[in-house]
Amino acid sequence: MRNDPIRAAAITQRLLPPCGAALRLTLQDIGVNFRRAAPLRLYCGISSRELGAANGVLLPEIHFPPVEPGALIKELPLSDPDQRMLLHDVADRLNTVADHLPLPDQIHPGPALSEILDDEVRHLGRLLGFLAGESAFRHRAAARSPARPTTTVRRTTLALANAAEPTGLALAALGAAVHHLGHLANLSHQIPGPARDRAITTERQRLEDRLGDSRIYLARAAKHLRAAADTRTPPAATAVLSPSATTPPSRSR
Repeated sequence: MRNDPIRAAAITQRLLPPCGAALRLTLQDIGVNFRRAAPLRLYCGISSRELGAANGVLLPEIHFPPVEPGALIKELPLSDPDQRMLLHDVADRLNTVADHLPLPDQIHPGPALSEILDDEVRHLGRLLGFLAGESAFRHRAAARSPARPTTTVRRTTLALANAAEPTGLALAALGAAVHHLGHLANLSHQIPGPARDRAITTERQRLEDRLGDSRIYLARAAKHLRAAADTRTPPAATAVLSPSATTPPSRSR
């Protein structure tokens, strides 16, 4: 069996929705700092090799130093720098998908464009799945944790949820682009004539528009994620006592 991280991520998303965010990030090739992290079995009652063997995917067994359950729960939330790094990482991946989409003067309907759309639809679908899964995980964690989430955690959670909308719109635009590319492929086999030429021009323009829409939505999502990551929580204001409050009143003699 070959090692397929893409399929492994899909399997994990489907079978283990309650598991920790660290596992999902790792299988989706998003870096995670495993400080005092526990094996997959401690999170979900199943090892990574058992999960892979059950679904035809060979995954390496992961071993980490054992920790007490109480310490594990305390270590699950990411630190503030890690929260910001996560937002920048997802934004980078959205920008990468946009960069792989051809510009209007680079669009040549054919098998090559079909391959590009196939790859980027898969990549964007995984990113949208991560945004939805991470939002659900964070909501469950906030409801079950006795401690209130920090301002950075709440801002990160909201940013990930907000990014799901433009990411979904970008994915829908790519789906429409696949639709128009299919029509162009079909028109190439039609009898030449003015009607076919007009239809080809229309479909090509729609294809370019949908690719442009997807690029705009991806840029919007990445921009919002970076803005949230670069927002710093202002330090708590410290009240400064006035001189009259610190100096005891003088006694009259």
